[in-house]
Amino acid sequence: MAGVNGPDGKKLSKRTGAKGIFEFLKEGFLPESLFNFLAIVGWSPGDDTEVMDKDEIIRRFDLEGLSRSPAIFDLDKLTWMNGVYIRQMPPNDLAGRVAPLLAEAGLIPADPDEATRSYVGQVLLLEQERLKRLEEAPALTDFFFVEMPEYAAKSVQKWLQRDAEATRAFLTDLLAAFSDQDAWTEAALEATTRAVGARHGRERGELTHPVRVAVTGREIGPGLFETLAVLGKERVLRRLRHAVELTTRGLGTRADGG
Repeated sequence: MAGVNGPDGKKLSKRTGAKGIFEFLKEGFLPESLFNFLAIVGWSPGDDTEVMDKDEIIRRFDLEGLSRSPAIFDLDKLTWMNGVYIRQMPPNDLAGRVAPLLAEAGLIPADPDEATRSYVGQVLLLEQERLKRLEEAPALTDFFFVEMPEYAAKSVQKWLQRDAEATRAFLTDLLAAFSDQDAWTEAALEATTRAVGARHGRERGELTHPVRVAVTGREIGPGLFETLAVLGKERVLRRLRHAVELTTRGLGTRADGG
């Protein structure tokens, strides 16, 4: 094999992705995906297969598959492959690898108890499809772990304050309905939300977006009703109360206390 070049066809440099293996690991790349990626840089198994575990690579490796042209180090492809490996990981394995990152970010204790580890697992099940690097997990999931999420100003203005009176009435009704909710499951929460929304003439985005912003502080995330179920009743009620306040006053980042 002639060597490895950057995406621009020139000799690999730091600007084009050259770095030590430990830097990649620190950035949330898995050892398994790095091994797989490095194995197919400049080598092909003879078909279009790209994602292979170590045993398959060892079994299929053949010198005939080596390229005579310089290989290209494609960081986008490595990131894609890493995402494939993350999506294939057993939930407990993923939670075990992400927990130290959450602890480093101050979202969970360094030595979490069983309840916290279980909660981390539930949260990551919702975000596993979106993760491409383990390092992304704290930013994607922080609203699950804090007392009150940070509310994006534009999202609050658009979904909570633009039609404040109607939104306040809707969220107040939903707060009351959730307060009386016994079955805190995805299906039950969806049924309740849609029933309250119907009474207020809301459907689709006008129904779900205000609730999502109210409980997560953002407009994008995993499925709303799965999110409500995992967040738990007390967190959801506390955040809905705060969101009702946000319809009548200026934006606050985090509420004080519970």
